[in-house]
Amino acid sequence: MVLHYLLLLSLLFLNAGCVAQAPGAGGGDQSSRSVLEVGDVPPTERVLDEARSALNTGDLIAALRLVDQAIRHGNGDPVLVKKRGMLYVLLDAYEPALLDFQAYLRVAPLDGEVYYYKGRVLLATGLVARAKACLERAKELDEESAGLSSALDEAEREVRKRIGYLGMARAIPIEARDGTYWWRRIVLEVELGRLEDASDSAGMWEHLAEDAVLGNWGQGPVLVARGDFDGARELFAEARARGMEVQADKALAELAAEVGDWSEAARRAASVLKDQKDDNVANRLHRLCLLATGKYEEYCSAINAARSAEEHK
Repeated sequence: MVLHYLLLLSLLFLNAGCVAQAPGAGGGDQSSRSVLEVGDVPPTERVLDEARSALNTGDLIAALRLVDQAIRHGNGDPVLVKKRGMLYVLLDAYEPALLDFQAYLRVAPLDGEVYYYKGRVLLATGLVARAKACLERAKELDEESAGLSSALDEAEREVRKRIGYLGMARAIPIEARDGTYWWRRIVLEVELGRLEDASDSAGMWEHLAEDAVLGNWGQGPVLVARGDFDGARELFAEARARGMEVQADKALAELAAEVGDWSEAARRAASVLKDQKDDNVANRLHRLCLLATGKYEEYCSAINAARSAEEHK
């Protein structure tokens, strides 16, 4: 995968560098200098050198452990947050990667490279409109990543593809538009960032649903996309109380992962796995929680178990 190759190049060969801060935010090396004054905190360059050595041997987990533990032990250098996000992407751990990229961009909003990687991650998760916006921002910032042009082309293709799907959907006769039809429209409109349209489609879904709780479910993706996490949490909790326990726990686990509440995500994923031990979403979230909370041995065991189960299917 091109993204993984570019990430490895950046992690292996680039130095820590300075943070691309907004005008008036102060010198680029101030945050690095301040954390180095804290006792027993591993300095950034040493952490990155050791992480590169681990990457050279192909040990992504060891590299992640080094960077993650430096952050947990008090090294607040934003560059380490950026590098940890890049390592998460290499492990297909998109939720914590996005959280790290967002945190980094709050203090370094002029770093086109991170907009590029964030755009690639959003593209991989299907949020094509947001992906395109991030990639365009990377281009505005004169980012020169080798894959930027192709990523922008891909994002534009995916946007056009979804617009085409919506066009075909609108051609379907009204009397043939069932719940599945409206759910697919909700998903497409959320991916395109057309949240008002998605909310209207959710209203049609609700109109067709026989149960009021099931009908409200269509607003869940819209609330999440708007950043109304409290509203989404309340909606899913109500659905759970009304009997949709497995579906609601899965949705609550995904929501918790999106905001970085790993203990809640782990608890909800475990609840799903009690009833559906082979559920792909819940198993992925379980492994993600192990990784994001630094339980590396357990994560590796879970990954190996998943691979073994796949081989014996």
